[in-house]
Amino acid sequence: MRQIRTLTFILIVSLVAVGRAQQTVRPTTSQQANSQQAQVQWGAMLYDDFNHKWLDPAKWAAAPAGGTSNYNEACYFSSNLLECVREIQNDKLRLAVRSYGARDSNEGTQYGESKIMFTQPFASLTADVVVRSTSSRGCPANTTDSWAQAMFTGRFFNSGSGDPNDDVDAHITFAHTSLGDPGMLEVSGFLFWQGQYFGFVTVGSVPVGTPVRATLRWLPSSHKFTAGFENLITHQHFAADVPYSMPDTTPPTGYWDGLYVQVFPANCIGQQTSSQMEATFDNVIINR
Repeated sequence: MRQIRTLTFILIVSLVAVGRAQQTVRPTTSQQANSQQAQVQWGAMLYDDFNHKWLDPAKWAAAPAGGTSNYNEACYFSSNLLECVREIQNDKLRLAVRSYGARDSNEGTQYGESKIMFTQPFASLTADVVVRSTSSRGCPANTTDSWAQAMFTGRFFNSGSGDPNDDVDAHITFAHTSLGDPGMLEVSGFLFWQGQYFGFVTVGSVPVGTPVRATLRWLPSSHKFTAGFENLITHQHFAADVPYSMPDTTPPTGYWDGLYVQVFPANCIGQQTSSQMEATFDNVIINR
């Protein structure tokens, strides 16, 4: 597990500049005490480092906290999802899923996911992420690609009506499509409101298997979100703003905050399509 050399430093820099960090080592007792003081000062906390055998039910749930869901399973799917994993492995959260397209149509896709939901809301989220592997096989007769993504998501505010459809979600995704470079992930930020995804921005790209430190941050004073990541091999930083115009002072009707891997295999008559992704998450830091 990637340990935190000086949690105080990482907490401060995670909040001030997206993804800025140094190489890490195990903190000393004195450093841990200092990090606790920093958490109080900056309102940030190390939410989970997965340095234990079982997922903590006080921190994680299968269903969103504070709201209702029509799917409570760790693995949710439309059809043909045969493999799904959610576990702690080698002191990291491991999520993996593989699904297959239907063979009775050349339109649309199937869906599969492995997820875990926060039990506490946050205003910013930082975590170390590695997409270990991903592959997608598309359908030449289907205009929709097969694709997969790892994702942070959060529900942050309501636009004022109190209607759940007016809750605003923000996302950062690490995605790969069947038509894309098999060794690369495209990183994007976007929003969801009133049944529509919008505000898409390209953050950057990163090779599959590369450890990154990713951040999704809400900045209500600037009416925007920031999505960014640091490549922990090259130490390059990438970030993009996702602005919005709707009012943001009303709390959401429920929280929908989680870590995901998702797959979307295209349907295909006479050919078996598929989509797969495996990713790990570690050192989850939130700010309320």
